[in-house]
Amino acid sequence: MRRIEANRYPGLSRVLAVAKLTIHSAFKFRLITIVLPLLAAVLISLPYLIKHNGTAEMLTQVVLSYSLSLIVFLLGLVTVWLACGSLAKEIQECQMQMIAVKPISRWQIWLGKWIGITALNAGLLLICGSIVLGILYSESKNLSEEQRALLDQKILVARGGLMEAPPDLSADIDRIFNERIKRDGVANIDREYVREKVEEEVWAMNQIVKPNHLRRWEIDFGWRHRLVKDKPLHLRVKFYAAQVADSGHYPTLWIVGNPDTGMFWRQELDLSPTAFHEIAVPAGLISPDGVLHIECRNYTQASLIFPIEEDLEVLFPEGTFFLNFIRSLSVILLWLALLAALGLAAASILSFPVASFFVFALLTMVFSSNLFSTIVEEGTVSAVDEDSGEASWTQLDWILVPVFQTALNLVNTIQTISPIESLASGRSIPLDDLAKFFFKLVVVLGVPVSGFGMYLFHRNELAGTGKNG
Repeated sequence: MRRIEANRYPGLSRVLAVAKLTIHSAFKFRLITIVLPLLAAVLISLPYLIKHNGTAEMLTQVVLSYSLSLIVFLLGLVTVWLACGSLAKEIQECQMQMIAVKPISRWQIWLGKWIGITALNAGLLLICGSIVLGILYSESKNLSEEQRALLDQKILVARGGLMEAPPDLSADIDRIFNERIKRDGVANIDREYVREKVEEEVWAMNQIVKPNHLRRWEIDFGWRHRLVKDKPLHLRVKFYAAQVADSGHYPTLWIVGNPDTGMFWRQELDLSPTAFHEIAVPAGLISPDGVLHIECRNYTQASLIFPIEEDLEVLFPEGTFFLNFIRSLSVILLWLALLAALGLAAASILSFPVASFFVFALLTMVFSSNLFSTIVEEGTVSAVDEDSGEASWTQLDWILVPVFQTALNLVNTIQTISPIESLASGRSIPLDDLAKFFFKLVVVLGVPVSGFGMYLFHRNELAGTGKNG
């Protein structure tokens, strides 16, 4: 039966055979037998090497953030070594020439190696992820009862978030702008500048809560309200203060729900500015139409500023931590799969040292996204003049700025989801976001990179490559 199926799909059997050989080579050269025990030893000893202060937040930082970051780093090195070494060294040592003369296409060899490396990464991720989960649940038993409850409520969950839609202030901006034009008689050359100032003023007025005034939010849950109506919520709040208080805290009154129906929650809180606060809210306060009404009253003598883009977010349970953990590992596996494709594409035409250097140079570019964004915003690669505060334009900007813009778009695509940060903060990775990320990383980036790598490998003159070539 197996022989009949193999004859029916000869191309698939050849690809899988190359994948098996790739996995076998990794064990043959003791790469996995060295890396896996090393990773396990480091992960197990990490909570003892970096002592946490007994809080749920610090435990999460050590066990989740540091451990997963270390896993990504070490598996990234292993992936580059396998991808570049397994192909480039076989070409250089004339082993690939013996495989290429057999009835197998070069794209099947390339694809088989990618499948083998990705399968190895999936297995290593599964083992390392199990170790991290075991350490997390084991160390959580040493927390106090209060901190363990905090861990269960804020971290060992998968919470979604909803914010109020930004208000449409275009009518107010147009009205104030027209009034100012009529009143001051601004020349046509100054109209754009005046409109920018009016926009800033209108947005500022909608963010400031004066003393003894209030700010209201209406969060529309839509279809979700049936799923979370009986579950406790958290308000994630951030504000700034126009004046510094001696105590560093500002008294506020929070009312959640509808006081007219008697279904509401009321609490006075002293909060500090410039930091995020999570306020626990009881269940059953969402109105029948799916809207949660929130009100904050300013009891201080200073104006409070609630930035519209990050002022208040309602967090609600959306799934389980385990399922969210699996999704996070899936995102990491997709990163490693793309890295394997990059390594194989580079090794298809370059030697092992040069291919490795090329891939690491690309990774350095990924971590230099702040530089890319600065160049794109300024529109030039030249330095900013200290006196004028402006950057001088050069002819190279015609070429370099679009290149940096393209690189920034690619980096933003790769960093669309931050799995480690989401896990450490108890934030859910929605399925629709995961599907979009999969499409961007696999279809938009992975397929072109793989196709280009297969093309380079097909065009490589293996007969002229070797130890003496």
